[in-house]
Amino acid sequence: RERGLRLLLPAVASPYVLRLLFAASGAVHRAGAATLPPSALTQFAAALASQVLQAYSKAAGTADAASEKGVLQLLFDVRFALDVLRGGSEDPGA
Repeated sequence: RERGLRLLLPAVASPYVLRLLFAASGAVHRAGAATLPPSALTQFAAALASQVLQAYSKAAGTADAASEKGVLQLLFDVRFALDVLRGGSEDPGA
């Protein structure tokens, strides 16, 4: 049996990302999500995505992210958060 590279990939976003997205969702609903114009929601999601990228760029340089496991979790978290903020669309431009 040949041994190869084995990566244990994250299966779920970190609690930090889940709390952030839940809080953002709550803020949108308290602001009257059903009555907000789609452009306002798009701008909110874009601003939040920018903040997520900045925070995770900063976190990537910390000791916690130095391990392979930490880096993989950071990448998974960023991808998950951006996918949610994009509305699950496969097209990054959507």
